[in-house]
Amino acid sequence: MSSDLPDASVRAAPRYPTGKLIAVTLGTGIALLVLWTGLRLGGTIEPSMYQSVAVGLMASTIAHILGVLGGAVLASSSAIGASVMTAYLGSTVIRFLLAPLVTVSLYFALPVTPQPLLIGAGAGYLLILVADIATMLMAMTGSAGSSSTPRV
Repeated sequence: MSSDLPDASVRAAPRYPTGKLIAVTLGTGIALLVLWTGLRLGGTIEPSMYQSVAVGLMASTIAHILGVLGGAVLASSSAIGASVMTAYLGSTVIRFLLAPLVTVSLYFALPVTPQPLLIGAGAGYLLILVADIATMLMAMTGSAGSSSTPRV
């Protein structure tokens, strides 16, 4: 006899952690900007260099937020049938393409020095990506550990 009720041993499908990823992206971007501002206040960094690195950090933060939102669209799209990890991979590709695009666009739109802009964008991209990977892994292991059978 078959039952329409789900089996207790079947785990719920993991969900794409959009809110957590956006919070971590914004938090990391703001923390890097605060750290860079502290270095500016405590050191002898030229204003043009400070401004260029800050613009680079903002460019990488914007690219990451747009990537997370793109991953959320991929994860929620029933036509594609993408799993959470496929959506995260897609969001990483979006970030990888948008980060240089946003950085170069801001370089041509604003009067900034190119080397500090690229250093800020590159450092921001890598550090935010590491924080996002850690958040995604915690979200995936948290959903995997939520089964009804205890772990020993």
